[in-house]
Amino acid sequence: MTLRCSKCQRGWVTAEDARAKALFFAPGRSWDCPTVSCDGFLVRSKARRSDRRLYQDALWAALNGLGFPEERACGLTEMKKLFQEHKVVGVVMDKHPTDSTKSRILGLRLSGGRMVHFAASAHGAVAYKVTEVPV
Repeated sequence: MTLRCSKCQRGWVTAEDARAKALFFAPGRSWDCPTVSCDGFLVRSKARRSDRRLYQDALWAALNGLGFPEERACGLTEMKKLFQEHKVVGVVMDKHPTDSTKSRILGLRLSGGRMVHFAASAHGAVAYKVTEVPV
């Protein structure tokens, strides 16, 4: 099964079976392109040689905003190295949805065109993916 972006034309291939149909084609379900800064949507397509092959779980995670497997390497060693090699050049934030006295830091833009994405936890902010972003 191949899903392709209507705008950037990137494609992702995964096994086609009953599980895939339930995960990706539930009635009324649509998917935005998981590529950073692309506002296209995914459609079923024929596979191309350049399409990326992923296990269903990896594609599901990417489509739900958790990033592709290589973007999720956010352990202590990886983060220390990343912050030693790149300077923070921007902060991605917005207002808190229910408390006007707070704001949410969603990510840090780094030199070299990367962004570290954060989520909240009881133990503090958690870096959960690092993406390449247009500079």
